[in-house]
Amino acid sequence: MTMKLRAQALAFILTSTLTTHAALAQTAQGDFIVAVVNSEPITELELRAEVQRFTQQMAQQRQPALPAAEMRRGVLERMINERAQLQTAREMGMRVDEADVDRTEQAIARQNQIDVVELRKRVAKDGMTVSQLRSRVPHPHH
Repeated sequence: MTMKLRAQALAFILTSTLTTHAALAQTAQGDFIVAVVNSEPITELELRAEVQRFTQQMAQQRQPALPAAEMRRGVLERMINERAQLQTAREMGMRVDEADVDRTEQAIARQNQIDVVELRKRVAKDGMTVSQLRSRVPHPHH
C-alpha cells in the first residue's frame, strides 16, 4: 500500500472514531493522541489549536461557521494529509533550504500586498508562530 493510501486509510479510521475522542476530550482535559501518521502523532492539543486558528480565520473573513464536528474532522484530515506529504518528501530526500522558504514567504506577502513583517504579524494574530508558518510554506519543487 502506498504512503498516501495508508495515510488516507488511517484518516478514515481515525475520523470515524472522532466522536468517541470528542467525548473523551470533554471529560479529560489532558493531552492525548488523536491520530498517528506513520508513527508521528497528532495530539488533541495540536488539533484544538488548529481548529481555533481555523475558526478565527473564518470569522475574520466573515464566513459562516461550520458545525464543530465537521470542522474538527476537516482540520484533522488536513493535518493528516500535511504530515503524510511532509513525510513522503523527507523519504524521497527532498530538502528545502532557508532561501527557498524566504522567497516563498516573500511571494505570499506580495500576493497579499503586504511586507513580510506584516505577514508575520497577521499570522501571529491568527495564533501561529513564525516557525509554524515557515514549516507550512508551500515549497518550490526541485
